[in-house]
Amino acid sequence: MRTDMGFAGAEALREAVRGSVLVPGDPEYDQECAGFQAGDRHRPDVLVVADGPDDVRAAVDAARRYRLPVAVQATGHGLGEAARGGVLVSTRRMAGIRIDAEARTAWVEAGVRGR
Repeated sequence: MRTDMGFAGAEALREAVRGSVLVPGDPEYDQECAGFQAGDRHRPDVLVVADGPDDVRAAVDAARRYRLPVAVQATGHGLGEAARGGVLVSTRRMAGIRIDAEARTAWVEAGVRGR
């Protein structure tokens, strides 16, 4: 069953996030849905390319408001099951690392790739 938050929902998300909000037919949609798994692809109704935690929060809030499933794609590796419909949050652009040597703590964002 395909869910659809409709044009108004996608437009509301575009106003709420700093990152991109894409729907099928947008020029960047297919590229942003693609990960490193060539066998299957996500096909969400709405894709939020998050720039930070506030974008993730806005996407989850919208999914809850419209009663849609939500999935997360960090870097495009490890696709367990492709998202069909709903909201997909891509965190691949959230690739920051902060280290506080004095406090002996580190903050690693969700899109950081191991090296």
